[in-house]
Amino acid sequence: MRSNVSTVALAKGSIGITSWNRILQTSRSLAPEAIHHIQNLVKLDIQTHRRISGFYSSIQFRYTGSSTLTVRQWLSHAVFSSSDRIRDGSNEKYRAWGMAMKDLERLAKEFADNVVLQTDSIRAGNARRANVHARRSIKAFEALRERGDVGRDALLPLLSHARADIRGTAAAFLLRHRNEEAIAVLKELARGEGMDAFGAQQTLARWSEGTWSLDPAD
Repeated sequence: MRSNVSTVALAKGSIGITSWNRILQTSRSLAPEAIHHIQNLVKLDIQTHRRISGFYSSIQFRYTGSSTLTVRQWLSHAVFSSSDRIRDGSNEKYRAWGMAMKDLERLAKEFADNVVLQTDSIRAGNARRANVHARRSIKAFEALRERGDVGRDALLPLLSHARADIRGTAAAFLLRHRNEEAIAVLKELARGEGMDAFGAQQTLARWSEGTWSLDPAD
């Protein structure tokens, strides 16, 4: 017998660049028919699906209270009352994911905002203030790094940001984790002029000579 995910995909035709995701997965307090019910499926774009899957496969002790269980493993042991509805926003899984995504978005915004403020401070000739914002950007990235690859991926949208300083800084921090995408951004910037181009050239040089150390392997 086909799984409900396969059945829905067949019934609705090709899903292209989208993917079906179960809102709830295995839990000892939920019947199998609830887990496999069509109302437990939501269609997501591939990037969002990968971010969610990465979150559930990672250890997120801030949300689960466990330093050993992944979110998926923790949820499989969680007990839900019979009154919980599949799409209820108070559902533990949905709420944990929602909290995590907001947290990642907040940190990515904090990273980008401080890049801008650092640039503005440099242009104003205020090196002391520029260094304050540089340290804040680094602190935001370190907080994302603590959450694993799903945290690092929160910076991916910044690689296509309208501001060159944000694109270049995000690419510099993602060189190891997202090498191909980061290199492409830095090479494009390096072909230009001004401080953003110079910064990209220097980042590529540090990477090439093996002295880049913004995000060492865990």
